[in-house]
Amino acid sequence: MASGGASLPTTFNGVESWLEALNMGKYIDAFKKAGIQTADQLRHLTDTELKTIGVSLAGHRKRLTLGITALFGEGAPASPHLGLTTFSSSSFSSSF
Repeated sequence: MASGGASLPTTFNGVESWLEALNMGKYIDAFKKAGIQTADQLRHLTDTELKTIGVSLAGHRKRLTLGITALFGEGAPASPHLGLTTFSSSSFSSSF
């Protein structure tokens, strides 16, 4: 599956450089204001927290979450679904 962007960084040299490597540098100030400065803080970010600090676009939250997973492996962050709903074919049967 092609992501259309640069590969995800697998090393951490600070939040600013990590965000830049993800092409998400526009969020540097938001992360600073939220006090997110360490790898451990990144590891535990959830989708809700990303929204709270100002990452409103679901695609950007997904990219950040994928970046966190690239650093720490599966299981990080705690909310990998990103608030996006997936539907099975059976979920539509009674809706229409």
